[in-house]
Amino acid sequence: GVSADAIKEFLASYEVKATAANGKRPQLSPVYAYMTGHYLRRFDATFGGYDLDTLTKDKLDLFLGALTDLAPKSRNHYRATIKTFLRWAAKKDYLPVTHRLLDAPSMKPEPLVAEDTDHYRPDELRRLLTAADAELLPVLALGALAGLRPQEALRLSWEDVWRVPDHIEVKPAKAKTRRRRLVEMGHDVFLLLDSITRLARAFNKVSGGNKIMTGGIDIKAMDI
Repeated sequence: GVSADAIKEFLASYEVKATAANGKRPQLSPVYAYMTGHYLRRFDATFGGYDLDTLTKDKLDLFLGALTDLAPKSRNHYRATIKTFLRWAAKKDYLPVTHRLLDAPSMKPEPLVAEDTDHYRPDELRRLLTAADAELLPVLALGALAGLRPQEALRLSWEDVWRVPDHIEVKPAKAKTRRRRLVEMGHDVFLLLDSITRLARAFNKVSGGNKIMTGGIDIKAMDI
């Protein structure tokens, strides 16, 4: 059906935007593109065999009302994704621009109940870091002890960690806000990351690595 074709075209455009070109940061986060596909595939399983212009507000209400296995926040993600897709479909002439699907009662976001923010206790964090492998350990340390977002920590290199004394540099291409910022490196973070680079320094000695940067690590040996 036309609906399935439109969804495939829409997701294909997202795949392109989520692919980095020439080492640059992609327009869309790959995780965001993946989750968009996840939401729309469920939508496609329901309406993929129909033309989009046969979609009605009542059908949207039935679809969203059936998502009882999800939390309100997840249902809101579905609403936001469907809203983006329907607006795109109208621009691409899959839907008339006069459609009123976004006025469906179920498309109104559900209010979210604020919950207390929890955190790891010292012993819990200690056990988590102890159990982590060499690749995951720096990412966990940057998130738990320096407050970096997971996607930002995954984009960093060791050069970013050691370039600016006592700070972690998050360049615009690696920051969520696309603005450079310096994150203060606390004593705990320094000790943990420095211990990792000392291990890497020993690795370089044994393996014959000679591309040493500040901190004594082969730049390519332990990219985050």
